[in-house]
Amino acid sequence: MKAKKAGYILNVASIAAFQPVPYLASYSASKSYVLNYTEALAKELEEYNVQVTCLCPGVTSTHFYTAMGSNTKGGSPRDVAIAGINALFNHKMTVVPGFKNRLRVYIERLLPRVIIAMLSKKVMRKRMK
Repeated sequence: MKAKKAGYILNVASIAAFQPVPYLASYSASKSYVLNYTEALAKELEEYNVQVTCLCPGVTSTHFYTAMGSNTKGGSPRDVAIAGINALFNHKMTVVPGFKNRLRVYIERLLPRVIIAMLSKKVMRKRMK
């Protein structure tokens, strides 16, 4: 892609990338890695006309959540995919589909991380029961 001076890369993380998630520590840490890796790569490759975008969906109605025992309704996989592709072709480095997800990420950035970790623990403990 660098040699051709053109290309597109869409990486998938999660809104979990923006917060610590007790009981899913490895999951949230790996999603944080994907987000930071994507944003760094996007800046490295911008002069080569290679667009790199990180898609960070919230709960999406897939087998992943069903397998975890969640009955939470999420966004449709189609809508999430369309948001990712649109962001990629509109040269956005990161996209969080869904108003509630964007609001959540925004609010979490304003609060101290210790508060986010505490709230996340309460939510996860409740979901695990």
